[in-house]
Amino acid sequence: MVGADKSIYHLSYPYLFSIIVRYVMDENLAKDILQETYIKIFKALQHFEYKNEATTFSWMKQISINESLKMLKKNKRKLEIEGAYKRTNTAFNQHELHIQDLYKALTKLPEKQRIVFNLYAVEGYKHNEIAKLLEIKEEYSRTLLARARKFLNQNISKTNYVAI
Repeated sequence: MVGADKSIYHLSYPYLFSIIVRYVMDENLAKDILQETYIKIFKALQHFEYKNEATTFSWMKQISINESLKMLKKNKRKLEIEGAYKRTNTAFNQHELHIQDLYKALTKLPEKQRIVFNLYAVEGYKHNEIAKLLEIKEEYSRTLLARARKFLNQNISKTNYVAI
């Protein structure tokens, strides 16, 4: 890896990895997808016009999401969690416990609901954009999001969270 490539890799790895693992829910598969993501990024980098750091990260984020969705479509099977977000036995503060509870609830969502929830609530996509990405109807995207929210609201402690 050249110096600039190495810098890009080290700066973006945690960010892109966290995005990918949210979609595939499998740490090992996320690493494979991340590798494919970097191959695409480095191949396209010579044609990429740098404007600022935010647009660069947005561009790389879009590639990682597309690669994640491509892998999910290719596999079309439920993915098991294999050590994603493993924690040691050290004491968690209250915030970490809430995040862990939310993550556990997200892992129980059906795949399409989890993907739509991530795209809409976390990534900020609109339903028409989600529909195009997933090749579904816009109304179905809304339905999947509503089902995901209902499930999450029912399965997360009401005392610790505001409704999603």
